[in-house]
Amino acid sequence: MKRKIFTLIELLIVIAIIAILAAMLLPALNKARERAKATECTNNLKTVGMVIALYCDEFNGTFPVYYSSGGTTSYYWGGNTNGLWTEFYKMITRDNSIPGWVNYVPPGVVCPTVKTFPNVFQAKVSGWPKFDGWVSLGFYGINTKQTISSGNWKVHRFFKAVSGAGKILMAETNQPNAAPSKNKGSWCIYPDLADPSRVSSRINYSHNNRANVLFFDLHVNSAAPQTLLEDSCWKPYEN
Repeated sequence: MKRKIFTLIELLIVIAIIAILAAMLLPALNKARERAKATECTNNLKTVGMVIALYCDEFNGTFPVYYSSGGTTSYYWGGNTNGLWTEFYKMITRDNSIPGWVNYVPPGVVCPTVKTFPNVFQAKVSGWPKFDGWVSLGFYGINTKQTISSGNWKVHRFFKAVSGAGKILMAETNQPNAAPSKNKGSWCIYPDLADPSRVSSRINYSHNNRANVLFFDLHVNSAAPQTLLEDSCWKPYEN
């Protein structure tokens, strides 16, 4: 029996069919991959919301935002009775041994898209190898458009929030123009950062031109730029 040998034309036809099938399948695979990232980001932000709830239970319904150095415009994260960030990071990382100066988290805590940022900051702390590769939690930024004063601290008080289901607490961020290895997102967010054309710190619309948002009632949903550009959703203490 003679063995059938593919002719060059037949081989080219087979290759062409495979190429066409691949071209048809790749977009579907890419969409599935992006959906998986969006789902992981949603779950991560929900986890952050649960930790916030636990934290507020322990600290009289108060979630710290930032500290204003007296008489200056210097804002930073720190710790006192109204802003125990160290305790919050311990809850987020599930690591009670982390020192007070640690303000970053394992990459798996934030959106997986962060790993694709070419300029992402990754911790490298001499003498502390456990933190190598950790990133900023600022990739989930906190709404600082409207806060409540508590001494020099600016805080959020959850029991005072109005219509929390429509008010932004946190959203995923990016800092595209940061220097190499300096991108820590933007922990402080406000309406101007919702502009998708910004090249500096901004909301990151990484999921089909939408961003995942944690609202004051602690549910998570994706939002388009036109939604986040509405000033009212940034004011948790107004109707």
